[in-house]
Amino acid sequence: AKATKIIVDEQGNIHKGITYWSQALFDGFVLPAQGRSKPYCKKWISWGCNNTKQHPNGKHYAEHEQKTCKTAHCPLCFESWINRQANRTTRRLAKFTKNKKYHFRHIVLSPPQERAKTMSYIELKKWLAFALKVANIQTFAAIFHPFSFQDKENIHPYISPHFHLLVYGKVTNTTEFNNKTQWLIKNKGDMKTDVDIFNCVRYLLSHCGVKKGTHTVRYLGDVSYRKLKVEKDPHNHVCPHCELPLTIFFIKNSPKSVK
Repeated sequence: AKATKIIVDEQGNIHKGITYWSQALFDGFVLPAQGRSKPYCKKWISWGCNNTKQHPNGKHYAEHEQKTCKTAHCPLCFESWINRQANRTTRRLAKFTKNKKYHFRHIVLSPPQERAKTMSYIELKKWLAFALKVANIQTFAAIFHPFSFQDKENIHPYISPHFHLLVYGKVTNTTEFNNKTQWLIKNKGDMKTDVDIFNCVRYLLSHCGVKKGTHTVRYLGDVSYRKLKVEKDPHNHVCPHCELPLTIFFIKNSPKSVK
């Protein structure tokens, strides 16, 4: 969320390397990375296994990673949150489309803005449910975007509530849909591979609306949590040699340590 160009505000003050993201607010929703990081964010940590009897050449095993709070509000860890959520969505949608005929497609649904700006998120969801019924959209993942941007660099956000949907199945005629709902519908094309889904979701999450206690990605229809069960992310901290859980290793100085 850093600008590459100098920003001049309405009072003529010059700001370099910042954006107006922190000023964006809609019904409790903000943009990602506008909170505070925790003391351990981006700190290095080592995991290891000392079960040397079952390791090649009797050696210890260790791996290193950066700690992350994996939250959308953290300015240091929001990318880790984006990647984690994009991976979860990709696995869910990919499992559903396995051996199926159609692909998921990226759809944008935008309500009339003059009215939408005065409504709450709950009211917008109810209005969206009506629009979905008219469009005959039943199985999808939805990501809410409270803001759009005045520029290509995404520096200047402004309130413009709309929904991005990853839809499975056919979508109604655009003109007919608009006449019945007054909503605008845009078809951004099919996502034919898992990589397409991952990249699309990752991009959408990079500037979506985030609010405590509200799901950023909602799954409805046949991809909902109730209807589709997906295995949890595999536990990474396992020794590849003996398959025992790894423990945190601490560095202990000794006379043999290199100064």
